[in-house]
Amino acid sequence: MVRFRVVHVPPGKMPEGRIQYAQQLTPERIWRDEHLRHTNGVIGLAAVYVAAGDPAETAARWARFTGLLPRRDGDFVYLEAARGNVFVGAGAAPALAGYALRCRDPKRFLSRCERAALEVRGNTVALPPALGSTWFVV
Repeated sequence: MVRFRVVHVPPGKMPEGRIQYAQQLTPERIWRDEHLRHTNGVIGLAAVYVAAGDPAETAARWARFTGLLPRRDGDFVYLEAARGNVFVGAGAAPALAGYALRCRDPKRFLSRCERAALEVRGNTVALPPALGSTWFVV
């Protein structure tokens, strides 16, 4: 049996998107080799990209929510988590602008996306409008 604790952010508190935090209470049962060998080759989420009118304020709010320390990296403010980072930068705000997926075989994953009729350009995959974002494959 696996267990999680999930916190849903009330509407309006995180205008970038529907944000939730899931704490894995039984990580030893989830992060096992046999569960990480997906046929699509995805190892995990490497990053989330957030567009914000005021990146410093937005990153500070995300830091309060996550308990992570915001740091400056050029034009971005980022939060470093155990299994991926959150990058906040200036852009058409507020929005979740994209995600970076870490893959064992990026070319194979991108080929699979093309076969699924997703738009692939270089190492990016445009998701359908209902999802409104982009995957960056690394």
